[in-house]
Amino acid sequence: MPVVSKEQLEKWNAEMQKNSDDEFREFEKCLKVGKCYLCNKPFEEFSEKIPCIHWLLRPDGFKKKHFPLVYKKYSLWHIQPYLRWLANSKVLFGNINDLAEEGSSKKVIETTMRYGCYEWSFSCSESDFSGHADSEVGKVPHYHFQMRIDGLPFIDYTDFHIPLSKYDLWIIAVRRGEIPSFKHTNGRGAGMQEILDNLETESALDEMRSSDKKEEGVFQIDTFIEAKEGHSISSDEIAGIIEESKRTGVTLAKLARKLKNVKIVTVIQPGPSVPEKASRKPRKNR
Repeated sequence: MPVVSKEQLEKWNAEMQKNSDDEFREFEKCLKVGKCYLCNKPFEEFSEKIPCIHWLLRPDGFKKKHFPLVYKKYSLWHIQPYLRWLANSKVLFGNINDLAEEGSSKKVIETTMRYGCYEWSFSCSESDFSGHADSEVGKVPHYHFQMRIDGLPFIDYTDFHIPLSKYDLWIIAVRRGEIPSFKHTNGRGAGMQEILDNLETESALDEMRSSDKKEEGVFQIDTFIEAKEGHSISSDEIAGIIEESKRTGVTLAKLARKLKNVKIVTVIQPGPSVPEKASRKPRKNR
C-alpha cells in the first residue's frame, strides 16, 4: 500500500467531513418537508424506475420483491448511514443498538435501529463475510437484512444474501483496524456503542436530564455514594438532592457531586428505550 503523508490524510479528512456535513444538511432540510434527499421525491412516492433507500419506509406499492433493486443500487454503507440518520432524527443514539456486549463475537456486523414504527436490522457473520463455499447464493461475501413494521415481519434475514461491495469490504477492513492511518466513525449516525466509547461522564451529566418516564430513557444512570472514612452521610442531604432532582430535572448523579466527604461512582449504561438486537436464528435442518 502506498505511503500517505500526514498532510494528505488531513486534507482527505477535511474534504470528507465537509462533504458529509453538506450531505447531512440536505438530508435534514428534506426530512422536514417529508422528502428524500437522494431522489428528491416524497417519502410516500414509489416508482420501480427510480430505486431509492427511502423505499424502506414502505411507500404504497413497495413489496419485498423490490428490495433487490435497492441493494443493487446502494451498498451496505450507503443504506445503513441513511437509516442511522433517520433513527437519530427521532432520538439521538437511543434508537440504534450496535452494542458489542449484546452481540456475538462471531458477527462482523450486528445492528438494529428503529424509526417510528419501522425497525431495520443488519447481520453479517464471519461465515457470511467469508462466503459459503457450499451455497450457490451465498458464495461471495454478503450480509443479511431484516425489516419489521409495527413489529410485524416484512423482510426476514433468510430472504436475501446481499453481496458486500468493494467499498463495504474496505470500510469493514478499516473498522477492524486492518488499514493503518484510517479510522471509521458513524458521525451523525452514531449509535449506543460509539457514544458510550467516547462518553466523558462529567460532561455527559451536564447535559442529561432525569425523567419520570423511565421506560423512555436513552441512558440508565446508577450512582453509588459512600462516606469517606471517619465521616457519615446525612439522610437530610440525600433527601434534599432527591427533591432537587425531581424539581429541576438535573440528574441525581450530577447533584450528588455537591455532597462533601463522600466517594461517588457513577455508571452510565444503555437505557430501556434502546431497541433489542434482532436475533438471527439458525436455519433448521430439513
